[in-house]
Amino acid sequence: MKKILFICHGNICRSPMAEAIMNHMIHESSNHSAENFHVESAATSREEIGNDIYPPAKSCMDSHGIPYKARKAHLVTPEDYDKFDYIICMDENNMRNLKRIIPADPQHKISKMLNWAHPDYVHGRKDDVADPWYTGDFEQTYQDIVTGCRGFLDAFIEIEPGRYRHYKGNEYEVICMARHSENLEAMVIYRALYGEGRVWARPATMWNETVIVDGEEVPRFKRI
Repeated sequence: MKKILFICHGNICRSPMAEAIMNHMIHESSNHSAENFHVESAATSREEIGNDIYPPAKSCMDSHGIPYKARKAHLVTPEDYDKFDYIICMDENNMRNLKRIIPADPQHKISKMLNWAHPDYVHGRKDDVADPWYTGDFEQTYQDIVTGCRGFLDAFIEIEPGRYRHYKGNEYEVICMARHSENLEAMVIYRALYGEGRVWARPATMWNETVIVDGEEVPRFKRI
């Protein structure tokens, strides 16, 4: 099980949005099982302890059909470092404030939300999820969080080794999974079961795509 803790300043806007969005994406995903994830969120500040999600954050999630539950903001603790596998902050200020509570990161668990986004998304801009408490732009915050969550989930797609048939008829053997060295994208390493038996790599998200054939939606690769 992957245990994820999202962090922001007050735990009433960005981090509870990330918690709700990630849970929704996991439940809607065909590549992941909800039983393999546990997601929470917390604050680095005591300013909003006990308060529910900020109403404009709720309205933004409502507009996108993201379910959420009533909750109370709470503070991250030193014990959370051992409890969670991934501690994901929204911006550099969160990272700096988190160090006062969790001074060291020997297991490299701590990252920023947009570290998980595709490099093209953050190219030429600051890799922080801006605080909508100040910007008022909850939609941009939502898009940043969705992009980061999608990147995180894509990095952990698992394709079972074995034999697969491409929708055009050729057969292949999945050897293993690997990660892209720069953006951690999940890659499928597979061998052609015809010709010279060449070995290739393909993004796992592409492997799992569907295509339309004669008006019918079919998997790009089907396990046989």
